Amino acid sequence: MDPSSVTSAMAIGARSMGATIYRNTHVTEISRDNGEWVVTSENGTIRCEHIVLAAGFFSDKTGGMLGYKAPLVNVVHQYLITDPVPEIEGLDRELPVVRDPGSCSYIRQKRQGLLGGPYENSDIRTAFDDGVPWSFDTDLLDPDLKRIAPWLEQMMERVPLFETVGVRRVISGFIAHAPDLNPLVGPVGGKDNL
Repeated sequence: MDPSSVTSAMAIGARSMGATIYRNTHVTEISRDNGEWVVTSENGTIRCEHIVLAAGFFSDKTGGMLGYKAPLVNVVHQYLITDPVPEIEGLDRELPVVRDPGSCSYIRQKRQGLLGGPYENSDIRTAFDDGVPWSFDTDLLDPDLKRIAPWLEQMMERVPLFETVGVRRVISGFIAHAPDLNPLVGPVGGKDNL
């Protein structure tokens, strides 16, 4: 799925039900008071019954405000965006996402080109093991295609079209994952409504 589109759809639904969304708002403190969570931000204070910790690679800092150490590591992830693909340019629909467990990769359409990347399953590299600085917001890491070359080769074997087009951009960042690379979902033990 395209995370941006899903997030936008959820935001539209939430607003239609009366929610207010504060974007680009730095939270400075989270505390408990009379059974409620009190979230203090640069735009004021919000009292709420539940908190969902969905802060990605800032979960360590945000979790710390909650007295919780989220068992997450920042796993480096790289993907490629290709030049436009003639076979895609004339389509009147978007191609489905292809997830290939054999090459630990995914490929999906990105505008008139392809977007593809592997999830490394050996010698996994992490970033900012001591915490991501708040200032790192949308920055990226330096690409290292040599590191992911074995998975890229497998991707090209699975989807030969992927090897026939030029690479427009390489994105290298990181994603917060549990150390076993499985999702971390559910209530936090010992913390009401977290």
